[in-house]
Amino acid sequence: MKRCKRIFFLIACCLFAVAVNAQQAGPKLPGNLNTDSLKIEMAKQKKATAKQFAKTRLTAMVTKANNHRFGYYILADGNILIDQKTIPAVPGNNGFISEAEAKRTADFAIKKLKAGEMPPTISVKDLQKLHITIK
Repeated sequence: MKRCKRIFFLIACCLFAVAVNAQQAGPKLPGNLNTDSLKIEMAKQKKATAKQFAKTRLTAMVTKANNHRFGYYILADGNILIDQKTIPAVPGNNGFISEAEAKRTADFAIKKLKAGEMPPTISVKDLQKLHITIK
């Protein structure tokens, strides 16, 4: 019985040591990438995306959503790129209360796309700055 306890204790110590070592090592990035080179690569990607969207005709089209609310489409050269029927960054399935609010948000998303942000994430703080009703 004592021998089983010792073996169990040794296994527990080994697992603890592995867990501590894993926490200290930090995330492993593939190949020779480090956080600086990853940031540089992401900046290059953003620049390339912005360059691509600079050549693209981006337009917003407001559409009706559920419960007498509104959403929007973002079209890239006439093709649907984004179909947004709900207010982004807000839990639930509610659309915008007015066409004007949907249009302001769609125009903001287009601005982000032209800056190279894909997908064009919109935060609650962004919605507040745009004076969007969140209900």
